[in-house]
Amino acid sequence: MVTKDNENLASVLERINLLMQAPPESLDSAETQDSIDDDIPLLLDIYTGNAELLPVVETREAQIDAIIKEMRPFIQLEIKKALLQETTQLENRLFQTLEENLLATLRQRLQQNTDD
Repeated sequence: MVTKDNENLASVLERINLLMQAPPESLDSAETQDSIDDDIPLLLDIYTGNAELLPVVETREAQIDAIIKEMRPFIQLEIKKALLQETTQLENRLFQTLEENLLATLRQRLQQNTDD
């Protein structure tokens, strides 16, 4: 079986090679086309790929999609928790920084007013 497939492949490759070598104008006439066709083997088999793998791939994709769909709410919840925690920490640091800056500015102004 493998030998026959190899022979068929070789024949097809020879046909392609002969078609590639023939000048385009020589392919136009019907007589030339008939003589070329006699010398070149025809590809009769149709390659359909590995059809057995198709249902496996589709099933695998469906499983992946189902897992993602099932996990999406948990992922969103974890993202919200992380954002809330980060926002709280940032708010505390920002509050502390603003308070320090405001008190420093107030201190400067009060000192300027008392110096005048």
